[in-house]
Amino acid sequence: MQKLQSSKGLQMNLNSENNAHKKAYELFQISTLLEKEGLCESKRLDWSESPDFLLDNHGKIIAIEVTSCHSLKIETQGRLCVAESEKCLYEILNEYKNLLIARGEKSKCIDVTFSDHIYKVHNLKKIKRDIFREIDTWLDYHKGGYGQDCIYVADAHEYPYVFDRVDVFMSGAYWGTPVNIEHIMHCIKEKDSLLPQYKIRTQKFDIKEFWLVIDFIQDWDTDIRGAKISCTNTNYDRIYLTKYGDLERIK
Repeated sequence: MQKLQSSKGLQMNLNSENNAHKKAYELFQISTLLEKEGLCESKRLDWSESPDFLLDNHGKIIAIEVTSCHSLKIETQGRLCVAESEKCLYEILNEYKNLLIARGEKSKCIDVTFSDHIYKVHNLKKIKRDIFREIDTWLDYHKGGYGQDCIYVADAHEYPYVFDRVDVFMSGAYWGTPVNIEHIMHCIKEKDSLLPQYKIRTQKFDIKEFWLVIDFIQDWDTDIRGAKISCTNTNYDRIYLTKYGDLERIK
């Protein structure tokens, strides 16, 4: 991976921790693209903003815009989002960890699996106590208790630690679902509307091509492998789908 430098002439602010984290994550999102397209040996990959990166590929400047696909958010017109739900769930599990510590428990790890129903809840904070109770119910069940019907927690296991600490993790297993073409087109249409602004913003750099990367890391059950779609109605020169080590070029 090439060393990142700030592009001269573009308005950027990487001084804040949030911006630095955002750019590091965006770099991770395009890392498979850079590797599989042989771009890691390019002379320079610059921080940018709208578009996200400027790549000097041996004198040919390429602009790369990165976006994340959130299928549930698209389907519910913004009312629900898996990524936002999981961020809130991590906060709730951290509160549960503090609750365990307050109870005097130590040297254990709790692994929690949530049901799909959890992602249909608009305000997870309101059911926080129900989540705590259901985790306790599952832990009691695995110790020989009777258990009760649980709505939000599909299972919870306790494992001993050799360390004097308590951790609570969230895990899950999903069947891969082929990527929804309509979701891809939604992301392309959204970013296509911004492309004229990107071109005006970067016109001084003599950019030869504009690429769009649609990432599915946070779209937990989506399988992008083998995706086929006709993307003629877009002004991006190339469009890629990516998810961890998987990469599909659809234009």
